[in-house]
Amino acid sequence: MGGRSGQGRAVAVTAVTGFDGLQQALAVRAAVFMGEHATPYEREFDGNDLSGTHVLATVDGEPAGAMRIRYFGDFAMPERLAVLPKFRAPAFAGNVALKLARYTFRFLGRKGFTAFYGRSLRDVLPFWELFGAAPLADGVFRIGDYECVAIAGVRQRPSDALTVHSGHLLLMRPEGQWDRPGVHDRAAAGVPVTGSGL
Repeated sequence: MGGRSGQGRAVAVTAVTGFDGLQQALAVRAAVFMGEHATPYEREFDGNDLSGTHVLATVDGEPAGAMRIRYFGDFAMPERLAVLPKFRAPAFAGNVALKLARYTFRFLGRKGFTAFYGRSLRDVLPFWELFGAAPLADGVFRIGDYECVAIAGVRQRPSDALTVHSGHLLLMRPEGQWDRPGVHDRAAAGVPVTGSGL
């Protein structure tokens, strides 16, 4: 997913599929949460980063924002939305954060997840309400110096959600790249594959 934002700069959002993208996403989170908000390392990097999906936003190829998704049976948990300060400028008008969230919810829909749970600071609730979130009745709690509100919502399942019948080769494609032929498609077609291609 891409687009133009603020002075014609290109914003792209994608699921992380390699180590370089993971490093970029984690660097954005460290800068925002540890640097700006003084979140202790052990709270920010809580042991869940290798069990989820990371989403990275770039502006003209430069890491600008990140988000993490974790999965629990019949619901997903989008969390850790972070945008670097210089990409929150008025010229971007929240575009990076909006694109990250839109991509993430579209991604979850394709994977078949309609229900979601998350946490929000009270003043950011209107942002999550754009995506169908509502506060849980018993959901106010504290993490360090911050009052958090547990949120949840259910979104409509898209018509192109992946199923066991979506196609063998399609389901082998890299995360979030289900509509583009991958290395296995080329191999099945007899096209020589060089490099990792994954």
